[in-house]
Amino acid sequence: MRISELSAASGVPVPTLKYYLREGLLMPGEATSRTRAEYGPEHLERLRLVRALVEHGGVGIAGV
Repeated sequence: MRISELSAASGVPVPTLKYYLREGLLMPGEATSRTRAEYGPEHLERLRLVRALVEHGGVGIAGV
């Protein structure tokens, strides 16, 4: 799935996903071109974990 599809599936806005990628909280997807990548179910699972820690666990981004 593309980043827009990952966003739709997770409810996390694309700019937040890009921030998580820059910070290393989410591993990069498989590059399909210079400006595109594909993300799999493992990305969605990792994203759910990060969001749970931040929203429900009270852990800051630096702690994740």
